Amino acid sequence: MKKLLIDYINRVKNIKFEKLRAQKETEPAPPVSDEDISAALAYVNELFTEKPTTSGLKREEIEEGFSDETAINKNYIEHTLSQDGEGNPITYLTEHSDEVLKFVDSQLVEWTGLKLSIFIDAVIENQVQNKIDHQIFKTKYITILPSQADDYLTDLILSLSADIDEFTAKGSGWNKIALQVTNYKPIKGSSYLQLPKHFAAKKAIINIKNKDSLCFKYSVIAGLYPADKDAQRVTKCTPYLHLINDDGIAYPMPVCERAYMKFEEQNAISINVFSYKDKEIYPVYISKCNYTRIVDLFLIYKDCDDGSTSGLRPRAVKYHYALIKDLNRLLYSESKHKERKHFCRRCLQCFSREDVLTAHIPNCQVFNPLAIQMPESGTVLKFKEIKHQLKVPFIIYADFESLLVPIQGANMPPRLNEPSTRKNNMHQPSGFCFKTICIDPPKNGETVLFRGDGIVDVMVKFWEELNKEKARINRYLKNPAKNSSD
Repeated sequence: MKKLLIDYINRVKNIKFEKLRAQKETEPAPPVSDEDISAALAYVNELFTEKPTTSGLKREEIEEGFSDETAINKNYIEHTLSQDGEGNPITYLTEHSDEVLKFVDSQLVEWTGLKLSIFIDAVIENQVQNKIDHQIFKTKYITILPSQADDYLTDLILSLSADIDEFTAKGSGWNKIALQVTNYKPIKGSSYLQLPKHFAAKKAIINIKNKDSLCFKYSVIAGLYPADKDAQRVTKCTPYLHLINDDGIAYPMPVCERAYMKFEEQNAISINVFSYKDKEIYPVYISKCNYTRIVDLFLIYKDCDDGSTSGLRPRAVKYHYALIKDLNRLLYSESKHKERKHFCRRCLQCFSREDVLTAHIPNCQVFNPLAIQMPESGTVLKFKEIKHQLKVPFIIYADFESLLVPIQGANMPPRLNEPSTRKNNMHQPSGFCFKTICIDPPKNGETVLFRGDGIVDVMVKFWEELNKEKARINRYLKNPAKNSSD
């Protein structure tokens, strides 16, 4: 590209300017000067000259020498901490934890939240094969909000340490240690929104008419300290604001499990959040705590899009928290039972007696929260696939033999937020056998047996033989009558 541009500019130097069209002609166009040509060439050279990478954040707090790779939309940044180092990467991360925290804190100044992952390209010298082995280690992304404590870094490092310690047992280093962050914009509750008429008619929700961003806090207070009348007024909540411990919690409260859990821990309150789609209610967050004080909240939303929304940005939606003062009353119409109803917060199933609900809860806590949706009245299911009741003309029975190959790092403790079940071995096919059975016995296939020799790939051989059998079956199915008489 650079060569083409320079050639073009040099050709311009020798072009004779033609006169303008007859009706617009006044005088010949001025020639291009040597100074203009030189300036154009200098500009092209500048465009194609490599420039040193600079920090994408441009903050004095970030030490010089670090480099950032920022995506075009500025929603992703890879911040390199170190390159071409020696030793254990975990030791480096531990010793430079302050730099990591400083980078995250500085990025939270611009973003309302972020997702963080640690990326390590580790190397180890393989003396047997006289080569350098590479291994990529990367943590899962975790969500970090401005109100969150700094213990996230310890969790991330611990999730890496087991696998890396095994890899670096014989001495190693790294090509690169980097922090990968993406912009996270959590949904947040805000100022007052009117309750949909369908839910307002149930008289089961107190909707605080706040003008600030404390709807979550007001709703919790309204649940803990009920007012005798006019419970929707903010003035009924203000005397109790000092009783809520919201240190390190930013408002408006995001719709985020970690934020709810932090609030619960600081105040010894179980928080449950519900929302709706059309007229169907579903759980957003159900507390895992067993505190005696329980508050149920209702998340109201409103589409605030002005009509200019395109696929390049998300639709603008406004959210607001309200208090559910009686969950059983709110869900009463979900069942045809006319007596007092008791609903489970986790599955929203209805029970006629409270003692039955109490017996149900221990079993329900084993599963994730859900909402049961029953089919509409009059819905009929019919079996239509009669062909599935008929015998198939051919069936292939196959069996594989395999070797158990150990997986590197399988015996290490599980990483953070990963299940305790680990894969210790991998099945590597070493041979196979299959036979085709037909409803017309004379057309049964031959037994195909193959034992691997370490040269031919077992799976490649299997598919080759299977395709041959497929071709034989297709020839029969094209003209069964003719082939049956053969």
